[in-house]
Amino acid sequence: MAKPKLSKTQIRLFIVLGILLAYAVYDLATARSKPAAKEKPKKTVPANSSAAEQIAAAAAPVKSAPAMTFASWKRDPFKKRIEINSRVSIGKMVESLVIPKMTNFNLSAISKNGKKSYAIINDQIVGVGELVNGFRVVEIQTGSVILKKNDFTFTLQLPEEDYDF
Repeated sequence: MAKPKLSKTQIRLFIVLGILLAYAVYDLATARSKPAAKEKPKKTVPANSSAAEQIAAAAAPVKSAPAMTFASWKRDPFKKRIEINSRVSIGKMVESLVIPKMTNFNLSAISKNGKKSYAIINDQIVGVGELVNGFRVVEIQTGSVILKKNDFTFTLQLPEEDYDF
């Protein structure tokens, strides 16, 4: 019976597999037993101790390894930005991001009659408490209108016009 002829690629593959097998056998034969890590003594609370002692033991702070950074590093790429900026409260960060966008307001007239006041903003007649493009009219003064959205207050000034008669 004739032996099948192996191609050069198959021969190279067998050589590589033989080298890998030899390395695996060598590695297993010369493997040193690694010393076991020292176990840290765990703080145990006996079951018959008071509930306060058990709670105090459970709530004890866990010490973490000190963070090492190098002077040339600007920041840890694996930490989230919110962790880096932990000194800034999240509420202040959100407020700085959620500033309402001022749309073009055109204050053209203000009318005051006793206790009632009206203003014409963008060709729309509005009173105190009404909404204009998402902004609430808080106060109508003699020459200005105060608008508010969220916690931000904006003042629209009535333009002074010179009339020639």
